[in-house]
Amino acid sequence: RMPLESIRDISLGLPILFGPWSIDIADIGGVLHTLNEIEHDIIRDQFRDPRIHFALVCAALSCPKLREEAYEGFTLNAQLEEDARRFLNDPERNQFDPEAHAVYLSKIFDWYESDFEESAGSVRSFISRYMAHDEKLLIDSEDVDIEYLPYDWALNTR
Repeated sequence: RMPLESIRDISLGLPILFGPWSIDIADIGGVLHTLNEIEHDIIRDQFRDPRIHFALVCAALSCPKLREEAYEGFTLNAQLEEDARRFLNDPERNQFDPEAHAVYLSKIFDWYESDFEESAGSVRSFISRYMAHDEKLLIDSEDVDIEYLPYDWALNTR
């Protein structure tokens, strides 16, 4: 169906569980892989770096913004640091409201909480690394509630 309204509209005609992430799409060394296998079984499993969640982009509005350059080995750490900082400080994806004493985070932090915990002990600790002073004080405060924003799966056409 064109034009697509959501990345999840790409499927094999099966329920959303079998959307674009479950289609054999990439030939790696003569073996076909799905996007799910590449993300979860290769990248997440082998590299164990939660910053990858800000580099993997599925074309939905709530996803991290696509980089304008390729990832390269000698600059990868700096690129992932920049991606994490950019994503966390993007008010369309994460919001810090000191007046309401609340933090509204991307659903990515909920879905992959264990990745952030493994890396930094908690989602709060991970996020704190990338925040300016005021937001850092807010996220570090244990009496501040964290809520997760709804994920907008609409196709990002920008």
